[in-house]
Amino acid sequence: MLYTRLSGRAAADCGRGTEWNMAGPRVAGKPTSRDQVRRGPKVKLQLKSAGRVVKQQKQLLHERAADTMRNMIIEGEILPGSRMPEIELCTLLGISRTPLREALKVLASEGLLILTPQRGAMVTDLNVDQLDATVEAVAYLEASAARIACRKAEDRELKEIASYHSQMVDAVESGNIKRYFRANQDFHVAIANASHNPLLIEMHTRANAHLMRHRYQTIDKIPDSLRDEFIQQHGDIAVALLARDADAADRAVLRHLDLVGQAASSSTS
Repeated sequence: MLYTRLSGRAAADCGRGTEWNMAGPRVAGKPTSRDQVRRGPKVKLQLKSAGRVVKQQKQLLHERAADTMRNMIIEGEILPGSRMPEIELCTLLGISRTPLREALKVLASEGLLILTPQRGAMVTDLNVDQLDATVEAVAYLEASAARIACRKAEDRELKEIASYHSQMVDAVESGNIKRYFRANQDFHVAIANASHNPLLIEMHTRANAHLMRHRYQTIDKIPDSLRDEFIQQHGDIAVALLARDADAADRAVLRHLDLVGQAASSSTS
C-alpha cells in the first residue's frame, strides 16, 4: 500500500469532509471524473411503490435459430441421425458460429440433438418407448399453464390462442394439413407462454417438442373424425381461457391430451 504524507492544507481539508486520492482532492458529494468513469452511466432506480417497469426483451439470436432448427427437426426436414454441419447451418440461418453453437446446446438440452466431441451435433432418433410418459408430462404441464394463464395472461394473449384455433379450422376446411399442424403447435405453445412462468415454459418446450415430433410423423394417419374432435376440444380450451375459468381450462386441456395420447399409442401399435 502506498502512503503519502498529507500537507497542512490536506490535513485541514480532511477535517472539513474533503477526501483525497492520488488524483487530488474530492469534495464530499461531488465525484471526480475518474469516479464517473468507474461508476458508469447513471441508473434510475425503479421503486416498488412507483410501479414496476418491465421492458419486453427481443428474442435472442440463438433462440430464433433454436426455434427454426427445432421446427425443422419436428417436421422431419432434418432427419433422425443427420449430422448438423456448422458451416451449412450458419449459411442457412444467416448467423455466425457463436449463436449457432448456443442454439445447438439448447436443442441438445431438449434431447433433440446429441453433442459429441470432434463429430459435432447429430439429430436423435424418435423415442417411441417414452411416448406415454411424454404425453402425460405435456398434459399436466399444459393444464397447469392454462390454469395460471387464466389468472396471469393478458387479454391479447388469450385472444391469440383463440385465433390459432380459428386457423386450425380454416386449415382443415381447406385441406392444408401442414398449416393445421403449425397452428396446432402454436396453440399449445401459446398456452404455456401465457402462464408467464419461465420454469414451466422451459419444461413444456422440452416435452412438447418430442410429442410434436411424433405427431407430425403420424399426421396423415389421423382420421377426419378424430381431427374434428381435436378441433372441438381446442375450441373448448379457448372458450375456457377467454372466460378465465381455470377449472374448465384445466379439465379441457387434460381431456384433449388424453385423447392425443390414445391416438399416439394406437398409431405406434
